[in-house]
This record gives sequence, C-alpha cells and structure tokens, in this order.
Amino acid sequence: MATVLKYQRFCIPACECCRRLTGGLEVGGVRPVEVLLSRCLFPHIHAQYSRVCTRLVSTMKDQYQLIQYLHAMRVTILHG
Repeated sequence: MATVLKYQRFCIPACECCRRLTGGLEVGGVRPVEVLLSRCLFPHIHAQYSRVCTRLVSTMKDQYQLIQYLHAMRVTILHG
C-alpha cells in the first residue's frame, strides 16, 4: 500500500489533450511517461525546433550573406 501511494505522488497529472491521445493506455490510473512525452511534449518541441531553424536560416541569409557565399563557392568549385 505504501509503495502504491509513493508511486502515485510521482505520476504526472494528465491534461485533457493527453487523456484523449493516450486513450486506453492507463495502467491503474498511471500513464507511461514515454507515451506522455511522445504524444504531448514532442509535438511542441518539434514546432519550436522548426521555428528556430527558420529564424536561423533567415539570419544566415540576411546577416552573413549566405546566398552570396554559396554562389561564390559554387563558382569556385565548378570553375576551379
């Protein structure tokens, strides 16, 4: 009994979206952490990752003249 109570303290309370996504994966009211992470947290991480990558490419193009640099490399390598 004490083990069950101790384990329940560390369980992540599920949000409504997580309840819908995990469906019948509950085991005694506890959802596996991997399922919660993969279905709830990872989509948010991927969205932020996409935003950051887009901004990084934009910065490289604007502040570091990436397009001109790549063009110069292409000319140098092809006509080298």
